[in-house]
Amino acid sequence: MTLGEKLQRLRKARGWTQEQLAERAGVSRQSLSKWESDGALPDTANVITMADLFGVTTDYLLREERRSSVEGTEEAPDEPAAAAAADIAPDAPGQPAGRLPHWMLAARWTAVAAALGLIGLRLGASLDPVNVYLDGERLGPFEGYLFHNDLGWAVKLLGVALFFGAVMGFGPWLVQLGRKWFTRFRGWWGEM
Repeated sequence: MTLGEKLQRLRKARGWTQEQLAERAGVSRQSLSKWESDGALPDTANVITMADLFGVTTDYLLREERRSSVEGTEEAPDEPAAAAAADIAPDAPGQPAGRLPHWMLAARWTAVAAALGLIGLRLGASLDPVNVYLDGERLGPFEGYLFHNDLGWAVKLLGVALFFGAVMGFGPWLVQLGRKWFTRFRGWWGEM
């Protein structure tokens, strides 16, 4: 498989048009079209850019696969990850390869901000202790602080923001991590 065939295959696997890939690589669509049709070769900097965009090595892009002794069949590429590179799920539109989607970053920052807000309320309660009695029973310092300053709504709001921010921001990562560990455990269990 030639460099042009590999570029075209990787681009189509991502669901990108030539215009989209050219924009991401910072080249003209005409140059990209020439590369894909093997009418021209990209310079070193552009090969590195393409390798970074697709998550493959420059070696994979530049080396042509060897023909086997059986005519018409190709040997597998030297790099195992390169074979799977064409099967990569397309990124979100406008999302650079290998980066988190904007909504996931926003959810993570929301969770962090909510956690810091709760910590701030806790610090406020420790710096300004208030003795509050409700129905003859003394409330704890944190609960008394919240009741005295009417901040119960803030704790509820921050708690909801922390929960949903953590689930949306870190949930997909935790699911992926769980699958990875489950696969390892299953392999380890099978060896016993």
